[in-house]
Amino acid sequence: METSLQEIKRITLKADKIIDSLTKGVTKYFSYVWGDREIRFIQAAELYNKAAGLYKFNKHWKEAGDTYKKAAIVYIQQEDHDQTGAAYINAARSYKNCDTQKFFSCLTLAIDFCLLESKLALIARLYKEMAVQAVEESKLNEAEIYYKNSIDH
Repeated sequence: METSLQEIKRITLKADKIIDSLTKGVTKYFSYVWGDREIRFIQAAELYNKAAGLYKFNKHWKEAGDTYKKAAIVYIQQEDHDQTGAAYINAARSYKNCDTQKFFSCLTLAIDFCLLESKLALIARLYKEMAVQAVEESKLNEAEIYYKNSIDH
């Protein structure tokens, strides 16, 4: 069953509203008092991931990448490096189909967060993925650098 774009946008808007409510002064104070701040951030990130997955399923690559990046920003606020890296990887793989410049920038960010978690095997695979894409775009000098970085990790 194909999900309508309206429904996907509704999910994204719901996540946006959660984030907006968390950044306002009064709600921010009461969230600390009641302790639900982290739970609400997690809810927003899950909604962003759900919407991004639906965009990806419907082959709306740019929207999927943008929404995964929103999830990554939420994870950064929560200092969850593992999920931040995963969100940037998902964003990059979405952008690969429509905007290779964003593909490279998202994978670079993902690598930075994976370094914080010492995920060296994953970093090597990501560099290799960047190298393969660079070869496809005939950017051989960049591909060589990515392959060397892959070997180093």
